[in-house]
Amino acid sequence: MRWLTFAILAAIMLVLQTAAAPHLALAGIQPDWMFILATFYALLGPWPDVGIAAWTLGLLVDLQTAGGTDRGQVGLLAFAYGGAVWLVHLFRELVFREHWLAHLVATLIGALLVQSVVAVYRTVTAPPGPGPATGYWSFALWTALYTAFWSPYFHFVLIRLGRATGFRPVGSRRRQSA
Repeated sequence: MRWLTFAILAAIMLVLQTAAAPHLALAGIQPDWMFILATFYALLGPWPDVGIAAWTLGLLVDLQTAGGTDRGQVGLLAFAYGGAVWLVHLFRELVFREHWLAHLVATLIGALLVQSVVAVYRTVTAPPGPGPATGYWSFALWTALYTAFWSPYFHFVLIRLGRATGFRPVGSRRRQSA
């Protein structure tokens, strides 16, 4: 895995998630573009590197949101990203890794897991009494769906950057002459 390219892509995605995603929010629901990057690496990269990359991306998102209303949860998304990406990495052997539908389904499943962890955390730490506990679960579902909607577009661009990322599309490999 090319770590310099990963660092550059992580920085670009963090900026996009911070600056552009709030403007594309639908009813307050924003896509998790950092998880799309984590899913891309999970589908095409080797395991130990993928786990470290996913944990790093989750930690970056945690640190980005540390000053917000979810204070005190630094590390939650880091481990949620790591666990979800581990399952996506296991799932990748069952599908054609470069097909847009595989990217969509893998991102949806992984995002549902990540958002479920966040919903459980928010439900458990919510103040007692009547509150928006059921709202956390619908928010998690819609966030996962909106994230999955964006995944084929981002993965298309990332696959086209195959030379920079080190993950070449299967169809682009040159035939060796005998």
